[in-house]
Amino acid sequence: MAKKIYLRDLAKYPIILQSEGAATRDIIINEFRNRNIPLNIQIESEDATIMKSMVQQGMGGAFMPLYAIEDDLKEGKFEVTELIDSIYYYLDAIFLKERKKSNFIRIITSAVDDLKCFHSD
Repeated sequence: MAKKIYLRDLAKYPIILQSEGAATRDIIINEFRNRNIPLNIQIESEDATIMKSMVQQGMGGAFMPLYAIEDDLKEGKFEVTELIDSIYYYLDAIFLKERKKSNFIRIITSAVDDLKCFHSD
């Protein structure tokens, strides 16, 4: 089962985002903007393979549809984090599974641990 966090838990953390013109990009930017949450876009790319490679290199986290990372998940390359408060449609964030010490991983795991205190499934 995917870990769950709130969008605000990703404030100021490095994000790899789709290039201008991508519908997903606009949705993500609007989700952050509508909540007055800072979005720290590190890199932009129009290629999902490049974005996944950047996540694997520890450059940040990315928002991707599950169909784009199904094989990677089966191979255990990424962890998926579900955004609890996404209002437009189901969004997931991916991060590098092996790089447990990166800032992005620390904030995700810290947020998940904090949520366990406040929410139960």
